[in-house]
Amino acid sequence: MTENENKEDLAQNLDMVNYIMLHRIYDLLTIIATKLVGPEDVSKMVQYHEQGYLLGPAPAYMPQESEEKQDFIDRSSDLWVFEFPGMPSFRFRYESTINDENEIIHTGYLTVDNSDYYGEIYCDKDGNFNVADFENTTEGTNLFEDFEGIEHEIEVFLDVVCNDLKEDDMTV
Repeated sequence: MTENENKEDLAQNLDMVNYIMLHRIYDLLTIIATKLVGPEDVSKMVQYHEQGYLLGPAPAYMPQESEEKQDFIDRSSDLWVFEFPGMPSFRFRYESTINDENEIIHTGYLTVDNSDYYGEIYCDKDGNFNVADFENTTEGTNLFEDFEGIEHEIEVFLDVVCNDLKEDDMTV
């Protein structure tokens, strides 16, 4: 087959090639959506396709919620642990909560890899994460200065802690 024949063959099947490529993109978006919003919402989207409410083909790949699904944040009582390959580990040991009319403040010990910090997680009056302030227990340095570049990951971890504490209603 010559190069011209390949181009002609591709041109003749361009609709099919586009269909396949869009299907692959859609499948990748389905995987991403499953991780972000959960398999229940993605299943609803697929049902809408099957019922004809959404145009276009349904995803070819539908990830199933498996029993092997790993939750990388483990919790036991007042201790939260995050471990993920290639990232620093986070541990938060809850100490207490102060609840005033404007905000909720959770205090505790945060360990990032082997560095220990003590401080506060500040949440709004509804218990949603706002900001955190942690100081190294031996050197007195700021957590976010020591771990510049992974501030977002630390805040996401602390947001999970706030949400769990809100659900537990551990506030005073």
